[in-house]
Amino acid sequence: MIKVKNPDPIFLEGNEHAILLLHTFTGTVRDVKQLGYHLHEQGYTVLIPSYPGHGLPIQDFVKYDIDNWWQTVEDSFLKLKEQYNNISIIGVSLGGLFSLKLAEKYDVNQIIVMSVPMKKDPEGIKYRLKQFAPRMHKVISSEPFPESNYQLIDNYTGASKFVDYIKDIMNNLNKINSSTIILYGNRDDTSYHDSAQFIYNSIQSKKFIDHYANAGHLMTVSKDKEKLYTDILHFLRQDI
Repeated sequence: MIKVKNPDPIFLEGNEHAILLLHTFTGTVRDVKQLGYHLHEQGYTVLIPSYPGHGLPIQDFVKYDIDNWWQTVEDSFLKLKEQYNNISIIGVSLGGLFSLKLAEKYDVNQIIVMSVPMKKDPEGIKYRLKQFAPRMHKVISSEPFPESNYQLIDNYTGASKFVDYIKDIMNNLNKINSSTIILYGNRDDTSYHDSAQFIYNSIQSKKFIDHYANAGHLMTVSKDKEKLYTDILHFLRQDI
């Protein structure tokens, strides 16, 4: 078995406009790395945190939950805040949820969220982990995936905590004062289309919603990624 470690965060120093770029649930910094480098090439400072347990085998992943991931995100934001006055936050799925939560709690210039769920259930989260775990195992081992690892997922209490986090974020959207861009892919599950509209309707600050015909859930690596990157740059430069 190949020994793996949690992927390192990525920090790209640029100008005085800093961007906190947040990846997905069960994903890694690789999901948003290309976008991060593209933004850095345009002059921005970019920080991509790595959530604990992500990119690791399931037996390590389940040692962590959304409290640990949120702490990493919040610490990363506060680290940027020490040095930069102009901070934008961009997040995909779970990263989008964290973007909303930061904007509910702190004064943030602007947020751009993609593929954000307005609700989940514990079984759905565990199902996602049961898809992720064998794929991750195949990357690091030639041995069959241990069936006992499915029990680790069934016993994962972090799933219920994740659901409660989402509920809390959705219940506090009216606290957001930041300019907010809400994006979704037409090829994603329709529940994410509904979520985007719910978030748009619930936020009282300046806001904009848009969709991409050829994008699925992971919009940053979709067929529409070039248009997405161009639009994100426009949003960052022009605001709304």
